[in-house]
Amino acid sequence: MKIASCLGWPGGKRRVDGDHGIDYNLKLARRATDAGLLFGLNLHYSDTWTIPGLQEIPTGWPEDIDALEARLYEYTSEVCETFAAAVLYPEIMTIGNEIVGGMLWPTGKYDQPENLARLLHAGATAIRASSLGNHTKILTHLAYGYDSGVQHWFYDMVLGTGLPAVDDWDVVAVSFYLFWGEGATFNNLESTLKSLATQYNKEVQVVETCWPTVCSNPEYPFPAD
Repeated sequence: MKIASCLGWPGGKRRVDGDHGIDYNLKLARRATDAGLLFGLNLHYSDTWTIPGLQEIPTGWPEDIDALEARLYEYTSEVCETFAAAVLYPEIMTIGNEIVGGMLWPTGKYDQPENLARLLHAGATAIRASSLGNHTKILTHLAYGYDSGVQHWFYDMVLGTGLPAVDDWDVVAVSFYLFWGEGATFNNLESTLKSLATQYNKEVQVVETCWPTVCSNPEYPFPAD
């Protein structure tokens, strides 16, 4: 934490899942705050790291949508109130991780958009109603930040259900990894971010990225831009 602070990093996000639970993240958040860093919380809603192809419901959580919606709200509220009681205020809270294919499968998979929308709305509502509500921005995070079509497909799908509303979140975020496709260029990323900001009138962020140190035999050529 001290090294990050000395290097001028503003902060970082912490994942909340499985072994990296509330107590673990409270300790990290305290260290970050003591070092003068901001922190965010990424609620994966799973026993493990979630990605587009892996969005498993936590052990013991129900699959029925009514019960699952209530459980997600309850858990999100618990996280928020625990951090507020410790006087630790995350800059941002993320509902799910790379949820382009949905979250909490199978109930909240993309092929059940009404369920997915209800879960997103429950998470956002829990944060807004909590003691963090006036301190913390709400973020949604999709993979494939270079693909504008994928981004708009997702948001049009969930917003088209009537729940959630676009005001449920404050920040629209993407992952951007080079060499994951011929379209993964900086020009396409810039175009995607501009279109999201214009369409939804939201702050946009790239919250996951990387730059290869070695790439001797890439599947795709090094991007021209």
